Amino acid sequence: MKTNRSDHFSRSKNGFLLSILVLIVVLCPTLARSQQGYSISGEIICTESGEAIAFANVALTDTAQIGILGGAASNEAGIFNIVNVEPGTYHLQISALGFESHKKKVELGAGNIFLGSIGISGKNLELKDVEVVAERIKAKQAADNTTFFINLKMQESSNTGTDILRLLPGVGVDLQQNISLEGSQNIILLVDGKERDQSFLSQMPASKIDKVEIISSPPAKYDAGVTGVINVLLKKEKNTGLDGHVYLEIPVSASEVFLTPAYNLNYGFGKINMYTSYNGDIRRFDITETYQRKVFNQHDGIEIKSTQSLRQDTWSHRFHYGLDWYINDRNQLNLYGFWNPFSQELDGTTEVTGTGSESIIWQAVKDDEDINRSWFNSLWYKHLFDKTTGHEITLETSWYSLNAENSTTWTDSETGLISENKMQPDNRAIHAKLDYVLPLSESLILSSGFQARLRNMRDKNLGTFRYDENNYSGYGILSYKHEKLETNLGLRMEHVSRKLVSRKNTTGWLWLPEVSAKYSPGTTHSLAFNYRRSLSYPGFYQLNPSPSMEDIFTLSTGNPGLQPEKINHIHLEYSRRFKNHFLSTKLFCQHVSDVIGKMMSVNEKGNFENTINNLGEIYQAGMQFSGALGFGKAGINPYVKVFDTWSVPNRFAKQHQVESRHQLAIETGLSAYASFGKGFTASATVQYSSPVNDIQGTSFSGALYFLSLEKSITKNLKAGIVSGVPLVKNFTYQGYEVYNSNFSHYSKAELNMSAVPLWIKINYQFATGQKRQKIDRAKSAPEREIRKGF
Repeated sequence: MKTNRSDHFSRSKNGFLLSILVLIVVLCPTLARSQQGYSISGEIICTESGEAIAFANVALTDTAQIGILGGAASNEAGIFNIVNVEPGTYHLQISALGFESHKKKVELGAGNIFLGSIGISGKNLELKDVEVVAERIKAKQAADNTTFFINLKMQESSNTGTDILRLLPGVGVDLQQNISLEGSQNIILLVDGKERDQSFLSQMPASKIDKVEIISSPPAKYDAGVTGVINVLLKKEKNTGLDGHVYLEIPVSASEVFLTPAYNLNYGFGKINMYTSYNGDIRRFDITETYQRKVFNQHDGIEIKSTQSLRQDTWSHRFHYGLDWYINDRNQLNLYGFWNPFSQELDGTTEVTGTGSESIIWQAVKDDEDINRSWFNSLWYKHLFDKTTGHEITLETSWYSLNAENSTTWTDSETGLISENKMQPDNRAIHAKLDYVLPLSESLILSSGFQARLRNMRDKNLGTFRYDENNYSGYGILSYKHEKLETNLGLRMEHVSRKLVSRKNTTGWLWLPEVSAKYSPGTTHSLAFNYRRSLSYPGFYQLNPSPSMEDIFTLSTGNPGLQPEKINHIHLEYSRRFKNHFLSTKLFCQHVSDVIGKMMSVNEKGNFENTINNLGEIYQAGMQFSGALGFGKAGINPYVKVFDTWSVPNRFAKQHQVESRHQLAIETGLSAYASFGKGFTASATVQYSSPVNDIQGTSFSGALYFLSLEKSITKNLKAGIVSGVPLVKNFTYQGYEVYNSNFSHYSKAELNMSAVPLWIKINYQFATGQKRQKIDRAKSAPEREIRKGF
C-alpha cells in the first residue's frame, strides 16, 4: 500500500493527546507500519564546515546497487526522509553539487531509523589558468523575514558580530555599540535562536556568522513590545577539543576611549560542550549638555541657559558560562548564565543662569558614585518527537538579579551646600516559557506557547518603595506553505499588571493579531504582505510618581496611571533577486494611539515641569528601499526610508497649547566593503536621520559614520584600524526642540572628540580537534539596564 507523510504527521498529532498516548504510541504505529513499511531519515552535513547541505539527492538502492528503490532530497536544514521502506539491507547513494559522492550501508529492522549526521566532503575543482570564484546570493525574502547571507568579503572586513551588523541595510550601530533596526532600539537579538543581550555580539568572531535573519514585523511568538528581531545564525562548526578567540582594541588618543575587549573558549568531549566567554566595555570621553529656554507669557520675560561639562567614565565586565548536553538524538539540555559588574559615572560641573525680574546664577560640582552587580542563569530543555517533521517542545526558565549602589552629589560652588540623590536598587526577575510545534500535514504547522515574566524592584535606601510587574502571555500561529504561497496567521494574548507602592496599573487581557503572506510567482522575485498589532509598555521610570529635580529650574515626575501604546502596522514589500544582488521596496503605514511622551510646561513661578502622559496619536506612511549589491571584490548595501508623520494631540495635550503637526522625514544608511588583495579589506558605514516629530517636540541627532581598514596577517591573526566620526569634533548624539505660544526649549548633548579618533583592533582565533555541532536553543535575556549619559 502506498503511504505518504500525512499519515506520519497525523500520528504525531494524535501523540499529543495524553489520554490515548499508550494506545497511539504502542499499538497504532505498529499496526500501520506492518502494512505500510518504515522510514529512513538523516541529516546531510559538510564534513569540513559542519554546515547543513540543502537539496542533496539521497537514493535508496538494493545491495547490488543496481536498481533505485526510492529516494528523497534534503530540505533547507539538510534533513531527508525516505518513506515506505520494507525491512532489509540497503545502500544510500548521496550526491550534491560541489561535493564528492558518498555511499552508506543501512540495516533496516522493524521500525523507523534516524541515521544522525552524515558528512560528505567538498569537491576541489582545479582549472589551469582559470580562477573560479563562487559567491553566495546576497539575501532571500520569506513571508515574515529577510535573510542576508554573509560572504567572505564581509567577514574579512569585520572582526566581531557587531561589525557584521553594521554592514546590513536598515541596521544601525552607534559609538556605544547600541544596535537599532529601522531606527528603533526596542529589538530582540538572537544568536541561533538564543535570546542574548546586545553586548554579546562584541565577543563573537565575525568568521563564525553564516547569515542574519531580519524580522522587521515580529510574529505572535515574540513579546508585544518588540519592534524588530535580529537572528544571527552561526556556521555549524564546533570542535571537540579546544577552540576560541581573543579580541583587543587599543585607543590612539586618551581623550576618547572606546574599548570592547573580548574572548571566548569552547571545550567539547563526548556528548558535552562547555564554554565560557567575556566581553568588556570601557568608555571614557567628554560630553557637553546644554539647553536654552524662553518664557513668553511673563511681563518681564524669562530666559534660562544651562551648561553641563561632564566626563563620562563607563566600565563593564561580563563573564558568560554555559554547558550543552546532548542526552540523545531526541533530548537536549542547556545551562547558560553570566555575571556582570558594571559602572557608569558622569562627573563635572553644572552652570544654570536665569534672567528676568532678577538674575540667578547657580554653579555646582557634580560627582557620581555608581557600582552595579547583575547575575543571570537559565535552564533550557528540548524534546524532539520527530526530527524529520519538526514536531518538538521546548521548556525554559531563567532568573535575573541586580544589586546596585548609586549616588549623585551636587556641591554648590558658592555656598558649599551639598545636595545628594542616593539609591540602592534591588531588582529580581523570573521568566518561564514553553513553546510547542505540531506539524499537522506536509504544508500545515501549528506553533503555540505560553510565557510568564515576574519582576519586582526595591530601593534599600527607601524602605517604602516597591514596584511589582507580572506579565502573562500566550500565542498560537498557523503556518501554511505550498509551492508559491506562504502564509502565517497568528494571535497573541497578553495580560500585564503593575503595582507601584500602593497604586496598581492593570491592562487586562489584550488580543494582538498578526497576518503575513508571501507569493513567489518565480524563483527570483516575491511579494510579501504583513499586518501586526502590538504594544509598547511604559517603563519603570515613566511610571514612578516621585519628583526628581534636574536643576533649580526643572522638576520631573512620572505617572503610574499610564496606558500602553497601541500600534497597528501594515506593509507591502516587493523583493527581487538578480544574479547575486538583492533589492527590496516596501510601502508601509503605521498608527500609534495613546502615545507615551514627556509634556513640558511652565508653572506660575516660571519654572519648568516635565510630566509623563498619554498624549495622543501619531500616523506614519511612507516608502522604504533597501538592497544588497555585489560588484566583484566590493559590495554596497543601501537603505533609504522616506515617510510622512502626522501627530494628533489628545485633550490633555491641547490644554498645554499643543497642536496637530505634519512633517516629512528621511532615514538613510549605507555600508560598503571592498577587498584589495594581499589580505587587505576596507569598509565604511554611514547613518543619518532627519529631525522627527513627536506629539509636543522634535528630536534630532547628527550623522554617524565609520571607516575601517583590516589586514589578515596569518590565517588566525588579523589587525586593523577604525575611525568613528572623523573630522567632527562635536558629535550631537541627542537633541530636542519645543516651541509653542508660552515658551521655547532647545537642548543638545554633544560628544567632544579629537579631529580624527582612531582605534587599533587585533583579533586572534585558534581551534583544535574535530568539528561538531552545538545545541540550538532559544535562551531568554534580561532587559537592558537603562543607563544615563551617552
